[in-house]
Amino acid sequence: LNAALIRKRIRSNKVKARQIKAGVRSNTNVYIMYIEDLAKKEVTEMMDLWAAGDEKEFAEYLSAEENNIPKEQTALYEEYNKAMMTDRNASMTDFAEKALKSGEEIFMCVGAAHIVGEGAVAQNLKQKGYTIECITK
Repeated sequence: LNAALIRKRIRSNKVKARQIKAGVRSNTNVYIMYIEDLAKKEVTEMMDLWAAGDEKEFAEYLSAEENNIPKEQTALYEEYNKAMMTDRNASMTDFAEKALKSGEEIFMCVGAAHIVGEGAVAQNLKQKGYTIECITK
């Protein structure tokens, strides 16, 4: 998207843009745009943590919600976490490994919560012997 067109359409000094570099080969500027007073504080905090390249702090931020789960909802949360994180991470890891072994050049994109932390795709691939490098640094 063209940032100037977005700013022309939404005439507000609350429209913010965050720039990050993406792509090992292309080193492309990528912009994340949001409206300051509408974006949830948690989203902008996650963007800051991710852009800083501190994987450990980012993982800790994501897992902090687990400490706030009421005891009566623990079983439901664990079921949700298994379906949405653990099982999906395993499936994405299998997909990535098959793609890597195929020799074809691919682009794979997963949500940030699937990149860092215990059982995440990056960790699973490291355990299988692949070299994983954060490119936000």
